[in-house]
Amino acid sequence: MTNILQVAELQDEQAEGNVVGLNLTTGGAMDPVQEGVYDSFRVLRNCIASSSGIASNLLLCDEMLKARQMVFIFLCPIIQQALD
Repeated sequence: MTNILQVAELQDEQAEGNVVGLNLTTGGAMDPVQEGVYDSFRVLRNCIASSSGIASNLLLCDEMLKARQMVFIFLCPIIQQALD
């Protein structure tokens, strides 16, 4: 089934007032409730928004750990010389 026919079938089902989704195995229209598909757009949108914030926090922590390591690399020889 071509993409145009799939889209036309989905539009026909929706025009009849049915809740419709695309069956990825057959390429035809399907009833998401009957198939047990309950993914919500809002849930997916919030997951994407949260993932970018989490990734940002992880990068910030990584930068802080690198900065701490650099401080020890530069200060250890200076402290060692001061103690000698």
